[in-house]
Amino acid sequence: MALTRLQQLCLRAETVEGTFTDPFSTTYASYLAVDPSLTFDVETYERSVARESFTPLAPLAGAVLGSASFSLEMTSRSATYSTTNTPSFDLPLRACGFQRLELFRIQITSAGITGGPLLHGTVIEQGTSLSKLTVVGNYYTDSAVQYIWATKGPGYTATSAAGLYGDAVAPTTVTSWTFTGGSFTASAGTPAITALGWVPTSSSLYSITAGTAQTLSSGTVLVGSTSGAIAVVVGYYGAAASRTDYFVRRVQGTFGSETVTPYVAGVAGSTFTVSNFLQLATHAPALTIGLSKDGTRESLTSSRGTVSISGNIGEPVLFAFNFSGVKYAVTDAGSLTGVTFLDRTPPVLLGATMNAGDAAITSFSGQKSFCASSFTLDVANDIQYRRCLTAATGIDGIYINGRAPAGTIDPEQSPELDFDWMANFFSTGNLRMDVVTGSGADKFRFKINNMAIASVGQGDRNGIIVRDIGFNLHSGSTSSVGGDNEMCIIWDPSV
Repeated sequence: MALTRLQQLCLRAETVEGTFTDPFSTTYASYLAVDPSLTFDVETYERSVARESFTPLAPLAGAVLGSASFSLEMTSRSATYSTTNTPSFDLPLRACGFQRLELFRIQITSAGITGGPLLHGTVIEQGTSLSKLTVVGNYYTDSAVQYIWATKGPGYTATSAAGLYGDAVAPTTVTSWTFTGGSFTASAGTPAITALGWVPTSSSLYSITAGTAQTLSSGTVLVGSTSGAIAVVVGYYGAAASRTDYFVRRVQGTFGSETVTPYVAGVAGSTFTVSNFLQLATHAPALTIGLSKDGTRESLTSSRGTVSISGNIGEPVLFAFNFSGVKYAVTDAGSLTGVTFLDRTPPVLLGATMNAGDAAITSFSGQKSFCASSFTLDVANDIQYRRCLTAATGIDGIYINGRAPAGTIDPEQSPELDFDWMANFFSTGNLRMDVVTGSGADKFRFKINNMAIASVGQGDRNGIIVRDIGFNLHSGSTSSVGGDNEMCIIWDPSV
């Protein structure tokens, strides 16, 4: 007899996608999971042959697929910023198509932002040849804006020079910042990396190391001479920077230590050698998922999934994950002992702030604060299997084919002069929303940068009429070619 309360969830990122990376150790089992589950589905071939009897022949077993689901409470693991002690939702959230970014926090003066709004993805800079950063979240033109968070992108740390969304120069004590069409002044002091942010992404990234510095432009196709692996360069890298590490998107295969040929518009360039082809740990990795079921250990490889975030008054905010993967093994083994679990108490949803704004409100303080009892954010990833007959399992990985993010809120009904929910519903106006939950080390910001109301219903909360609002998240424009800008999550324990 196995007991549901004696299960252990184990998660580990795969360095080589689809390769089992043993998660059954105390290092990877520290998750306090709510309602964990792991199940398998065998694809069978029914032999519908004609013979002298109606009795069916035994079916043939095909690919064995799997799914895993669990929820995690929103809480930090420490009272200070750290990339080695991240919140427990960090790894599975990244496997749901998010990238984790180290964020600079910039405190601005009371003059606020000039020429804004300052939108997610905007490049800000400290002047000619000084530092450039990319903004995470939307910020509006009012002195109530105290902080701006920005990044140099995945792979950048306080001691590295590698940045996908900014140059290799770290911010200095220069207080004047500009962006296209506007500017702001920072308070004295050097902006510091103080926070982590999570934003959706549309592809997994790998890092690749060249034997010599290369000039590679975004979109360059790299082909391995031995492995036949193919990847596409993401970002621009100039030889003047003497860069040997590059970010690429894997198309197929895995590069080894080999010669690579770059192709630009179908024309082959000069070959160079590469090594260290690794999935970027911060950027949408695949997982090996293990579940110890009180005497049995079951595991999946190549796992990616989707996530829904929900908050209700008086309860912790929950991240509900649903993963798809490929069956690896079922073995008999006992529970892990000596696991050090997260011992921080999760905050409950009390004393939170919830603000909304629309195109008619250009200032931060002009956003409307409203009373609601709950909210949900559903990333709604489309998860697909890459079927390939050369794979031993018939499946060569799991990939995210798209997403349709949506959410719900239930504010009390009030006149349109208070906030024009219905006018925005009728016009599919572009709205934004900020939800700040917790406090101190457990303070998290959910910034919904672009949303449109999709439905409005009527509800009753203890005799008070509420609007049951459903909304979709989007890019902010019907003609925009930009993307991955619909939302972000920011954890900055120091403010």
